[in-house]
Amino acid sequence: MYVDMIESYRGFGHNIKTGTFKPMVYLDSLLCEPEGYSFDIDIKLLQSGSAICLLCFLSDTLDETDEWNLDSPFMIEISIAFKEKRFSQFPEIEKAFQLALLENESEFRKQLNIVYKCYVVEYFIVLLKDS
Repeated sequence: MYVDMIESYRGFGHNIKTGTFKPMVYLDSLLCEPEGYSFDIDIKLLQSGSAICLLCFLSDTLDETDEWNLDSPFMIEISIAFKEKRFSQFPEIEKAFQLALLENESEFRKQLNIVYKCYVVEYFIVLLKDS
């Protein structure tokens, strides 16, 4: 998904390749490693990537329907997750969901750019520094 965002759009765009996993499941998942073992899973990447996947779905929905449809099952699920503070560990992402729920499209689109830079671009910067 992150590679597609960088290669195709340099940000959020339409029909980003998000894969087939269910992002809502991993928003606030925990990793319990037995003592002496490491699963070598980047839990923050899994959580933030799940939230960004949901933002991709939101962006696609807005592009395709030109409306938020806050009564749709997807938006109700987003609203519940927001109220339960499931995005709170990622403030820039949480702000994007807040703007979507307030139906503020222009600020939502601006916030997507911030999310892209803070999470997607930063992920690759860290990879380069670590190599």
